Amino acid sequence: MEVVDISEIKSAINKHSLIVYFLLAYTISWIGWLSLVIVTPTPWSIQWPTLMTIGISGPLLASLIVTSIINGQKGLREFLSRIFAWRVHYSWYLAAFGIPTMIWFLPTAIHIFLGGTPPVLFNKTPYIPSSCMFLQVYDNLPLCVILQFVTIFLFNGVTEEPGWRGIALPKLQERFNAVQSSIIIGIIHACWHLPLYFIPGTTKYFAETEKLLLPFMSFVIVIILSSFIYTWIYNSTESILLPVISHTMWNLSIGLLRPPTPGYPVGYDVILIVVELGLILILISFFGSENMSRRSNIKD
Repeated sequence: MEVVDISEIKSAINKHSLIVYFLLAYTISWIGWLSLVIVTPTPWSIQWPTLMTIGISGPLLASLIVTSIINGQKGLREFLSRIFAWRVHYSWYLAAFGIPTMIWFLPTAIHIFLGGTPPVLFNKTPYIPSSCMFLQVYDNLPLCVILQFVTIFLFNGVTEEPGWRGIALPKLQERFNAVQSSIIIGIIHACWHLPLYFIPGTTKYFAETEKLLLPFMSFVIVIILSSFIYTWIYNSTESILLPVISHTMWNLSIGLLRPPTPGYPVGYDVILIVVELGLILILISFFGSENMSRRSNIKD
């Protein structure tokens, strides 16, 4: 009986760590989400939040597994320290909190100016059930916003960004520049969400309307463009915490600022994409396409 050489397995994983990470992230997440597609429990059953939690945890669990195998406990501690690296200039906190809010505010302001309906508080929540709804605190706006921020921070930002920006982005930038890496990771990140379009109870569920292609294509474009913003913030701070905050504010802003347009809001998304694209072109013109950062040691 041939003995498996653990060192060879570790070497192979190290050599192909990026591919291993993506496969693990997709496998863990899609096991949970595709189970929901098959079983189709109601959102308030015990199976729904359990399988949904498995799904959203895929990127984080994959990042911890790959880091542990390649770099051991020391590497894992270093990785975790980057997740909680909070000592950065305050201007990056302003960027992480403010830019996602601005990106969603401008299309909504234009939408209202053109005669559209104003947004309703958390009309489009992330697919985690709203903490405001659960605790019945819709009448207390500040508390509602704080609770929803914490919920999204834990169940979206922390479960995704350590993988996408903490593992995948640095690995991609060993071979590609920041612009190319942002596009690649944006496509992979967007496609990772695909099973959610077939799960009743999620805000991405469009299967029942038989209009899957258009919303998914729009979503992919929006996610690719948002990937540039996360790249810029991560490369400029080397902190995973800041993209986590930015991702949290992105999802929070959807709930606060996206208007309740009937059907799929094609026109609104066009405005959103134009606003995103304009900001990204400004960032690239100021910070360059190589690193999208003033730091010179991104690829060291």
